[in-house]
Amino acid sequence: MKRKVFSKIVCTVLCLIIALSVSTTGFAMNKMNKTEKMNAVAHRGYSAAAPENTLSAFRLAGEKGFYGCEFDIQPTKDGVWVVQHDETVDRMTDGHGKISELTYSEISKFKIDAGKNLQSYPNEKIPTLEETLDVCEESSVRPVIEVKGGNPEDMEGLSKILKGRSFSNGYTIIYFTWELLAPLRELLPDAEIWMLAQEVMPSHVRFCKEHKINGISFNYLKNTSLSIALLRTTGIKMIAWTVDNVTSARKLCALGVGAITTNKLLPEDLDMSNLPYKEVFKDAVNDFFGTIKSLFEAAKDYIDGLFEKC
Repeated sequence: MKRKVFSKIVCTVLCLIIALSVSTTGFAMNKMNKTEKMNAVAHRGYSAAAPENTLSAFRLAGEKGFYGCEFDIQPTKDGVWVVQHDETVDRMTDGHGKISELTYSEISKFKIDAGKNLQSYPNEKIPTLEETLDVCEESSVRPVIEVKGGNPEDMEGLSKILKGRSFSNGYTIIYFTWELLAPLRELLPDAEIWMLAQEVMPSHVRFCKEHKINGISFNYLKNTSLSIALLRTTGIKMIAWTVDNVTSARKLCALGVGAITTNKLLPEDLDMSNLPYKEVFKDAVNDFFGTIKSLFEAAKDYIDGLFEKC
């Protein structure tokens, strides 16, 4: 009984120290960097106002002043890179079937029939990568290209498309599949390439260092303030997805995250330059208790394990 009580006391003290350190650091960083503005990347274009992954959604992202425009690409049966999130065309169009089993000629006949304000955009179709890059360039937004599917041969075709264009705002490639990240780096030695991850692990950091991957795009709901703060110390760039509330964005900004992917927030929502001290303090307090909660269970398990070995 005494052992369990002592274990809980030690856990509580450790968690308080670590959480206080992380939260006060975030508070100080927020006020030191109060003139900085977090970059906003429109998730699948400005999908809050137009059907996702359409040329209209990408144009709207530019009109709203987004820094970047995230979209998903995958190759058709005949090797044409098209912009679509799902493996099939069923959810977003009046067609049916897997993109990998359809030719571009077949896909080009389908119309978008789902998404926000569909009535205002009645003639949208699944765009090609080249069409999307054209719109991003015209709209002065950075393409953030999430690669889905494909094989090494498809990666060669993708690299040829990207190498054959000039990008006034640059571009970023993001990818979940480790096996193709390294070959992509070899094909595109000067490109900005980021790893996609749910929960960031030490193995992700090692891989990025080994293969010269520029950054990690992570699910902010799956990572604690402590893990994000530790990732910042590695020098690897960070972007969080998909952040749709200002409080979470403020917290991530304080932790050093330079950009977020969002469905709803606008660039002006992320301007931290005039953030009142009481708002920053409130975020730090919330962060403090959230960190304690996330650390307590892990610390307790660890200390209990030490006692069992005694």
